[in-house]
Amino acid sequence: MPARMRQSARPRQKGNDRAAPKQASEGPGESEARFRAIAELSGDWYWEQDASHRFTWAFVRGGSAGAVSSIIGKTRWELGEQPLNGTWEEHRRLLDARQPFSDFHVRLVDENGAEHFFSTTGVPTFDSAGIFTGYRGLARRITQRKRAEQLLRLEHTVARSVTEADSVAAALKAVIRTVCEAQDWECGRFFRVDDEAGALRFAEAWSKPGPQFDRYIEHSRKVAYIPGVGLAGKVWQSGEPMWVADITRDARVWQQAIAVEAGMHGAFVFPVNSGGKTIGVLAFNSTEIREPDEHLMQAIHVIGAQIGQFVQRKQAEEVLRESEERFRNLTELSSDWYWEQDENFRFTMVSDNLHRRLGPVTQSVIGKARWELPTLNMTEADWAAHRALLKAHQPFRDLQWHRLDNAGKLQIASISGKPIFDSEGRFCGYRGIGRDITESRRSEEALLRFRASMDMSDDM
Repeated sequence: MPARMRQSARPRQKGNDRAAPKQASEGPGESEARFRAIAELSGDWYWEQDASHRFTWAFVRGGSAGAVSSIIGKTRWELGEQPLNGTWEEHRRLLDARQPFSDFHVRLVDENGAEHFFSTTGVPTFDSAGIFTGYRGLARRITQRKRAEQLLRLEHTVARSVTEADSVAAALKAVIRTVCEAQDWECGRFFRVDDEAGALRFAEAWSKPGPQFDRYIEHSRKVAYIPGVGLAGKVWQSGEPMWVADITRDARVWQQAIAVEAGMHGAFVFPVNSGGKTIGVLAFNSTEIREPDEHLMQAIHVIGAQIGQFVQRKQAEEVLRESEERFRNLTELSSDWYWEQDENFRFTMVSDNLHRRLGPVTQSVIGKARWELPTLNMTEADWAAHRALLKAHQPFRDLQWHRLDNAGKLQIASISGKPIFDSEGRFCGYRGIGRDITESRRSEEALLRFRASMDMSDDM
């Protein structure tokens, strides 16, 4: 704030006020020193720039003299910072217009590859003649806040990726790509636990384009880790994540030559858990030496659990689909159609085979009980006996059902069914199969007629 503005904010001093001589004797140097002292207490950085927007003075809380001297004489856009909520062109236009700015966020990567985030605020300065002299301002470190925001977005993105995926392979590839792109890893691989073999085996991967990454993944397909061997094996054994800044210098790395050939250095390996059990291991690699990121190490527990729950659920769904497919195949081989009824004995589904075998009756049976359908051979007494059997939740076999097709020809079906109960033993309905026995019955009848005719010929 300019000195004239600070002075105008003060109350007038009376002539007998003892503090008046002290106020009057206070020079601009002392006022400026007090201003800088307050500014230094208000932020992590206090800085000043000249009319060309080059740093002329700076104070860094907890920083070294080298850190300060490295920026003197440079503009902000010459420091290698990346603007996050705007562009340098937009920022320079604002400075050229001599406008104040606040909460301008920048990202800086140091020589060790670590990310730093700052929020800076500045106001233009003018001399007593109103001539623009530069800018002064404050900067605050917001790295922890930004990293927390990044990791929260990563968790949400991972959750969305697994939710939208239609298979385990698609979900794993999407998650690996998400983590790689969000955290700047060149390659990611997932190794699943093979319980029968007692080893970790390659399952899925994603990498940035490059022949060295393709070879690295191809080598990984042939590798199996046992507990305690290699980074993946150690993570599987311990159940804890592991970060290695440079795998080319770590004795725990197995088959190090493969990583060296691909130019890999940094590695982050963590378990994928579900139900308190490790079901796989995710490994991410970088071509740069990377120091551990504690925030990512903490967040990865949530991400690993998300992936683990999804993988287990999808694997269970796939097992169920395979079981249902086997069931359908067996049903098709042993019968002509499959059907299900609810607890009121009304049809809830019939297989497509029914339409092919008996014509367009599929939709006409849904929602109806069997005795509500046209039948030629069942009497009321027959249906009463059948209903009593169903109410007793007993299985039945070879119930014959006679009907006329659209051409008026007789069709005969043999129906068998079993009651269905849920996990708590409550009755849910019936399921069963049907077979078209029209031809076999005609053959039986023809055989009977033939035998009868033979008997008559013998009598003659």
